[in-house]
Amino acid sequence: MIRRRAVPFLVAILTFLATALPGAAAGDTLANARDATAAFNDPAAALAAGYELLTDAAGLACIDQSGAGAMGVHYVKGPLVQSGALDAARPQALVYEVQPDGQLHLVALEYVVFQAAWDAGHPAPPTLFGQPFMLNAADNRFGLPAFYALHAWVWKANPSGAFNAWNPSVQCGTALPVATAGDQTPDTTAMGGMAVGGMAVGAMGMGGMAVPDATTPVAYLCPPPAGGSAPRAARPEGSPS
Repeated sequence: MIRRRAVPFLVAILTFLATALPGAAAGDTLANARDATAAFNDPAAALAAGYELLTDAAGLACIDQSGAGAMGVHYVKGPLVQSGALDAARPQALVYEVQPDGQLHLVALEYVVFQAAWDAGHPAPPTLFGQPFMLNAADNRFGLPAFYALHAWVWKANPSGAFNAWNPSVQCGTALPVATAGDQTPDTTAMGGMAVGGMAVGAMGMGGMAVPDATTPVAYLCPPPAGGSAPRAARPEGSPS
């Protein structure tokens, strides 16, 4: 009698725990990531939340790869990178596409952890949304230590796949609104204050970086090539800088 009563009771308890007390992985869905980052469709909200423009060692902001498409313009939050924690609702980077009118449109999220820190505390490379991260070697274009990264295209469809690093429907061939370096004090503490290529590193980017805002006139990040077309990122992510 006791055993017959115990079985339904245990089933009821397990059902309650599964619905009322979901595990941490329950929030790791693309839908939840999209909901959590909706406010960042406004770049001003990203800046207010501590995200900063990431440029490579050559000062290029829009990252593309010939034949594969582009990633776009990255805004990175240094403390989230330093934390070494992965949370679908708190991406280390926000990825924007520059529209023909110069406005920034949120297209993807990127999750980043440094390889050394992650490997020191985990037996295997990171995964999120059931997807493995891509390892970017230390000779990457940003001059950063080796890091794991995963893109999630939750704000723009990617014909190559929702987690592919490159999106063929994203382009870098447009102008980008930039502010002068004097508009912002570099955050040299975000990456431990280390120097890369003679420049102080800010929030995973370069100190003295230019940060777009709503009042800044449109300007090219670098001079357009012969023919007058807008600049492109010269090297794919992960290639030697």
